[in-house]
Amino acid sequence: MHFRRLLFAALVSAALATQPALAIEGPSPFQPGSSTGSPSGALPPPGMYLVLDVEYADGTLRDNNGNKVPVFGWKSAVTPIILIVYKKPVFGATYGWYIVQPLVAEGVDATAVGGGRAVAHGFANTTFSPLNLSWALPPNLHAKLGFAVQPPDGTYLHAGTGAAAHQLPQSPGNYTWTYEPDAAVSWLRGGWNLTAHAVFDFQTRDTVTNYQSGNVFYLDLTAMKTTGKWTVGLVGNVSQQFTDDVQNGARVGSGNRFAHDLLGPVAVVDFGRAGSLKLDALHGFRATNDLNVSFYHIQYATKL
Repeated sequence: MHFRRLLFAALVSAALATQPALAIEGPSPFQPGSSTGSPSGALPPPGMYLVLDVEYADGTLRDNNGNKVPVFGWKSAVTPIILIVYKKPVFGATYGWYIVQPLVAEGVDATAVGGGRAVAHGFANTTFSPLNLSWALPPNLHAKLGFAVQPPDGTYLHAGTGAAAHQLPQSPGNYTWTYEPDAAVSWLRGGWNLTAHAVFDFQTRDTVTNYQSGNVFYLDLTAMKTTGKWTVGLVGNVSQQFTDDVQNGARVGSGNRFAHDLLGPVAVVDFGRAGSLKLDALHGFRATNDLNVSFYHIQYATKL
C-alpha cells in the first residue's frame, strides 16, 4: 500500500517545486507484507475459506536519498478475502483461486511543506487470482505458482475540475490494470514455517494522468514456530521498484523508484474449528521515495 495518489494531491504546486521527485503516482494494489505469517507455498486443504483483515498503517515521507520529509500519511482498511481450494489436482498440484476487496480510508498531511491535507475513502481495486498451484515436494517443501489481476474498478476520484482534475487524483483505487505473477516456497516441519513469497507488479498506463508507474518486486518473508495453539515468529518485507516512472513519454525526475524494508513480530492463535486469529506489526526501517510506513494487522480466518 502506497499513498502516492494522495501525496500528489497534497504536494502539488509549491511543495512539488521545492522537494525532490517522489514516487507519488499510481500506487500498487499489492499490500507489502500481506502474505507474511502464512505458509504461502502450501495451499490449505480443499474447501472454502473466509479471511477478514483489519489494518492500520501510517508513516512519514522519505525522499530519494532516504531523508525525512515532513509529510505524514495514514491508511485504514477492512479487507474480506474468499479462497476456494479444490480436491482434484491440476498438473499434480493442489489448485485454488481467491478474490480480495478492500474498503479503504486514507489521508495525508503536507501542510509543513506548503501543501495541504487530503482524505479519501472507498473501495480499492478488486484483486482476483484465478490461478494458484501448490506442489508438495520432498523433503518437507511446498512450492506455489500464482497469478493475480486488479481491474480499474475501485473508487477513483479527482480533486478539482477540468484540467486540475487530471493533475490531482486522490482515491483508494487505481485507474490502471495491474498484473501480478507470484511464486512462493515454504519449508514446513516440526511446527516450523519458513516461507519466502515473491510477487512482481506490472501496471498499465493511467489514461487520465498519462502516468506509467514502474514495475515493482516484493518479497515477503516468514519465520514462525508453533507450540500448542500458539504460533509466534518474525516476518518481513523487501519492496523495490526496478523500472522508472514515466509521464507523457518522459522519465519523472530521477525515475521515482521507491524502496522500503519492513520487519516485525507475528503471533497466531488457533481456535480449532472456530478458525484462527493472527496479529502482526511490520515496522518500516528504511524507505526512499515513499512513506516509511508501519503496518498493524488483525486477521481472522476460518473454513466455511
